[in-house]
Amino acid sequence: MGNFAVIVYSWALYRGREFAARWWAGAMAFALIAFADARFGLYTCVLITLLYPFYNLLPRTVWSVLPFLLLAVLAVYGITSVTGEGPNDIAGRFTATAHILTQLSTGVVMGTEITDQFTADSGLAYSLTAFGAIGFVGLWLTFVHAPLADPRAWRFHSMVIVYILLLMLISDSFYSIKTAALLWFLLGTSNAYRKERRSSVTPSGHQAIGNLPIAARSARPLHG
Repeated sequence: MGNFAVIVYSWALYRGREFAARWWAGAMAFALIAFADARFGLYTCVLITLLYPFYNLLPRTVWSVLPFLLLAVLAVYGITSVTGEGPNDIAGRFTATAHILTQLSTGVVMGTEITDQFTADSGLAYSLTAFGAIGFVGLWLTFVHAPLADPRAWRFHSMVIVYILLLMLISDSFYSIKTAALLWFLLGTSNAYRKERRSSVTPSGHQAIGNLPIAARSARPLHG
């Protein structure tokens, strides 16, 4: 429910004034978070909102390397500090991810071996066991560098990146069709949608009547 709430909230935030029900959708998202006691959903919605002014400033290169930087930090933390899994809270889930990563063999990480180790508590570990390091890198870069029909779509794209990055630290649930189907549909819709902008000049070189002040429109001579 927390994942669903984040998706709804992100869509309402992205659409802005174009979405008449944005306030209702946002309220519904926070109601779901409260009823489900979804702490992850609350933290993610807050972070997505705080980062909103910076989405168009951060280059895609930053988003491209972030999961692998997190992976390296957690692996080092797991090797040097973690002796087992932690409690069922945010810090504990980070500890669990670090612990799981340290249990993966080189062959599993490189995609040449399989494992039946439980990795559902870590999206990073699950991605490595499912696709290998090379496959994980390829899929992530394809996702981050997907083409956009309109520059404004990058805001929603960035929100989805933040959502998946955070979720990869505590769960593999972003792969579940229950919310992934909605997420990828909305992401594809936003990336393919091009907002029509009325040009002030027509193909013939004359100013479009829809862009003229009312007084100017009434002053235009009538023909025929």
